Amino acid sequence: MSWLKNLSVYQFDGAGVSADVLAEGLAEHPFAPCAPTEAERSGWVAPLGGEGQLVHELQAAMLFSLQTEKKVVPAGVIRERMNELVREIQEQQPGRKIDKSLKEDLQQRILDELLPRAFPQISRMRGYIDTRLGLLLVETTSANKADAFVEQLRGALRKTEHNLSFVRFNHEPREIISNWMRNNDLPEAFEAGMKCVLKDGDGTGSINYKGQELNNDEQLRQYLADYKYISELELSHQDNVTFTLTEKMVLKGIKPIGLVSDNIKAIDHDDEISRQDAEFALHIGAVRELFPALALAFGGEVRNQAAGD
Repeated sequence: MSWLKNLSVYQFDGAGVSADVLAEGLAEHPFAPCAPTEAERSGWVAPLGGEGQLVHELQAAMLFSLQTEKKVVPAGVIRERMNELVREIQEQQPGRKIDKSLKEDLQQRILDELLPRAFPQISRMRGYIDTRLGLLLVETTSANKADAFVEQLRGALRKTEHNLSFVRFNHEPREIISNWMRNNDLPEAFEAGMKCVLKDGDGTGSINYKGQELNNDEQLRQYLADYKYISELELSHQDNVTFTLTEKMVLKGIKPIGLVSDNIKAIDHDDEISRQDAEFALHIGAVRELFPALALAFGGEVRNQAAGD
């Protein structure tokens, strides 16, 4: 499926980064399975599956995919094996101190022993560079996973001049969306959904507020008056998509609605590649309408001037 449901958003400037240049960089770091005693390994794979190209280009957008294999040994198993080894040492070397250094050595020995037998877990994370918007969009809501994706991409593009950084605006998104709901004054292109997350002014407490329309909600306004702000807000945009926007500029649970949804349902499912292309094209178009509207609402995007890696 080529509709990306979650997006972490980064600025991307790289006039020299074509699909061919990107593919060449990704090809230097292809995915390979973990070595027997290796816990985790990541590398690039074809975004549409199989043995296809590492970069799929469509309408000035370049789609690519990072695959990670992770082998996890349960903590309880490690603890049980640690206790066994400690007992053996104490029986063979009475009085020996079981210090931190010894425990670290034992833990590494345990991992070397158990990792080759651990069942590998495979995950994929897609992202795409939209050269018209000047953005990298990564399909995750996790900051740690997005950062890992970005670091892998930086490595792949280390030979090519580019600039990759967090997206920034002249006004903080959380201030703007809080004022929207405080004053019941959303931009014309947006409508509030039925849920939001409020936080205390210092960010230490939160309230999941849902189950009713947020427009003209007096209780919500009272919460906002009590030194709280909105950190997540469910929105719809131009009857194209619904999504939840976070204060960190992450778009969660993006769903097509209206004509976009109708167009997706009408796609011919017999040809898998054509189906994925059509769905990705609709996604690209919806985001190209959505992001400029968000940037305008937040006072405009602040672009970094310096180029580099």
